[in-house]
Amino acid sequence: GFTTGDSVVYKNGNGTNIAGITDSTTYYVILVDANNIKLASTLDNANGSDAISLTSVGTGTSHTIELQVTKLLLYFTIP
Repeated sequence: GFTTGDSVVYKNGNGTNIAGITDSTTYYVILVDANNIKLASTLDNANGSDAISLTSVGTGTSHTIELQVTKLLLYFTIP
């Protein structure tokens, strides 16, 4: 599942955008409960529960929210 602050990308699936968000744009999750999320424009907004207002559903049936995996690079020295 999602956690507040997760970075996600919205895809409209070749339909029209859900009003308030834009295709191929990064947003940040606000976890509402186990089955619902809201989106924020910045990580600070997500942490402050400042959600984007979604005003219409758009068209199409293939809208997705894709979790972005952060790369973690570890550097260490073996003695």
